[in-house]
Amino acid sequence: MKKLMVLLLGLIFASFLFTACSGDDTTAAPETKYSISGKIADANGTGVANVSVNLSGAATNSVASGTDGSYKFENLNKGDYTVAPQSGDYDFNPDSIGLTDLATNNGDNDFIAIGVYGTWVSEGGNIAPLLAGPPFNVAKLTATFNTNRSYTVVQMDTSGASIELNGTFTIEKSSFLIGGTTIFNIVLDQATPAVLTATGIFQIDMNVSPFTMQYEVVQTTPDIGIAPPTAEDGFGSTGGGAFGMLNVQKYVRQ
Repeated sequence: MKKLMVLLLGLIFASFLFTACSGDDTTAAPETKYSISGKIADANGTGVANVSVNLSGAATNSVASGTDGSYKFENLNKGDYTVAPQSGDYDFNPDSIGLTDLATNNGDNDFIAIGVYGTWVSEGGNIAPLLAGPPFNVAKLTATFNTNRSYTVVQMDTSGASIELNGTFTIEKSSFLIGGTTIFNIVLDQATPAVLTATGIFQIDMNVSPFTMQYEVVQTTPDIGIAPPTAEDGFGSTGGGAFGMLNVQKYVRQ
């Protein structure tokens, strides 16, 4: 009888242990994580570094593009997200990318950075009328804006003679738009062949290929008594609008 009771108690205790252990084995599998990645590149496909890329939606984060223009957000849960680059030097096409119900790694979120950097040419009917006629008689302008904020402009007149202008520049993104595209402010500090400062505005049209740029500047130092154009008043605002579009230049991206 004693042996029977001991056996029964052992079976009950073993059953209790099995039930308790079975309850501990019901933990859920870890949630799968995903990534969003892409590249910031200029119009020629060259990566643009140090652009701030912002993530919003189911999670928020911000990263800077690498030396090759690439960026990546990792360890993301399933959900809706928006990716948007931001820079004082560039506009972007598209300006943002939305991802609905992210449930896989997504690596095709690329942006084109549209900025003044690179080489631009203005010639023929694109030359501002004020420059095309006497005393300047400009036939062609080749302007190169470098990412180190230096610039070179080669100005050729109708006789084929040319002069090279060199200096540095600063740009600032304004809050004003035309056709949904930002107008930038620009200040050029020319070092050679004469020391002077020119101030004005530019806007890049990213809806055409190659990109084109409207550009309007006026010498402000030494002062020549003509007010520069402003982003608020738009193109044709040189001298408070006195010159109309005569001082507006059109460049084509090379």
